[in-house]
Amino acid sequence: MVHRTPIEWQGWFPARYVFVVMGGLAIFNAYAMRSAMSVAITEMAKAKSSVPSSEVPESERCVSADAAAAGANSTHTGNPPEFDWDEEVQGQVLSAMFWGYVAMNVPSGLMADRFGGKRVLFVGILTCSLSCLLIPLAARKGGPVAVVVARIFEGLGESGTYPGANNMLAYWGPAQERSLMGSIIFAGNLLGQVVGTAASGVIIKATGDWASAFYVFGGLGLAWCALFWVLCFDTPADHPRISEAERHYIETAIKATATRRPTSIPWLAILCSLPVWALIVGQLGHDWALFTIGTELPKYMKSVLGYNVATNGLISATPNLATWICAFASGWISDWLIRTEKISIPVHRRTFTTFSCFMPGVGLLAATYAGCERVLVVVLFCVGMAFMGPFYSSLKVNALDISPNYSGLVMSIVNGLGAVSGIVSPSIVGLLIPDSTLTQWRNVFWVTFGVCLASSVFYCIFCSAEVQPWNNMGEGGEYLAEVHSTAASTPDKEKKQAAAAASAETVVVVKV
Repeated sequence: MVHRTPIEWQGWFPARYVFVVMGGLAIFNAYAMRSAMSVAITEMAKAKSSVPSSEVPESERCVSADAAAAGANSTHTGNPPEFDWDEEVQGQVLSAMFWGYVAMNVPSGLMADRFGGKRVLFVGILTCSLSCLLIPLAARKGGPVAVVVARIFEGLGESGTYPGANNMLAYWGPAQERSLMGSIIFAGNLLGQVVGTAASGVIIKATGDWASAFYVFGGLGLAWCALFWVLCFDTPADHPRISEAERHYIETAIKATATRRPTSIPWLAILCSLPVWALIVGQLGHDWALFTIGTELPKYMKSVLGYNVATNGLISATPNLATWICAFASGWISDWLIRTEKISIPVHRRTFTTFSCFMPGVGLLAATYAGCERVLVVVLFCVGMAFMGPFYSSLKVNALDISPNYSGLVMSIVNGLGAVSGIVSPSIVGLLIPDSTLTQWRNVFWVTFGVCLASSVFYCIFCSAEVQPWNNMGEGGEYLAEVHSTAASTPDKEKKQAAAAASAETVVVVKV
């Protein structure tokens, strides 16, 4: 039987859920700022050239080539583009953020585990916001090179969001509430993409200036920074306004009363850990599908189905909205299943993550075989992406299961390597759709299905929900190992952790 502290609700709005809301808004802001560029660049630079009608059979498109060409050249405001940037330059501008994101993920995790998640999360969103605000000036004064630099800095800042939030969740999230809390926080990326994409078009059209989207979202990011610094703290013990009842409840549930940080890291053990690689591969599969939808679906909707720009933006945002809604539902279901002991944590992590990695690939592939049935195609895209919802209450919190001490570092490694999909997948898609035909797009989604299937199988075989032996390594790190075994322990687990502690001296530790 799993021993857990009963859930308690203190006050009209507990401090731990203030953190949950602010954590979700942090990731929301980061992804909204990221999405603004995808819309704004259609007004900033020349639109992409349409495929010559002579090269594309009519059977490979649901609209005529002339209609497709007209749709490809439409804009939100009807104003001529301000910059003469070709396709290659536009691609560099869009992908630059991922280079910064990947480069800084591991350092962000290290800083979160050493200095606390609050500082890392705050500095990350501050950097994102300032970079977003500077993009219009960079474009008009420094050209595409300056914009690429600004985007790299935006990616550097965004890299701190997940490690910082995950580190704070380790101190604020009782095990029996962690799935729901994690779902709310980490699903902020989906809502950010939905709102960022849809709102950017509305803002640009209303103001007649593409720069306004960057000013709005950058300003919202700065406002979040001010509120977060005042409202949120690294641990319950640091919070000056938390009620004694809530603090006692959280500390009883997870025993995180100490404020020490690990000062040494078992690098070799972490990098050789199969559960860590299961997280990495699972994240790669998830991100591949997510980035394919996020960056390529508008092209499919326009070039194959023939939707105009305004309708395209709304419809392309719908699958991410479906994922966001299902993420919340799966969080509630996950907590209920675990709390009532209808499913164990290991079975939950494996089942929910497998569905969230595999089923989106099935939905995307099925949509391409629906041909020109527009309503059916949109429904299949939404159903497929809705299955991605359970990902946020399973794999996204799995790092806390295997290593509470180094959760920030593990999450940064997982997110950093997962984000490589954002660099690789657009290049592969470009090679597969030279003419943007239905058959070529079908090949794109077959590749996506294959990636999702392979990542699901790997994760299912090698994942774990047990605290790993290397979690006990590192000065000042032992207290959270004790916390985790208290929050979610079984007699068998306690025996395994005792054996792990006995053999811990064999783990290689590298001082940093």
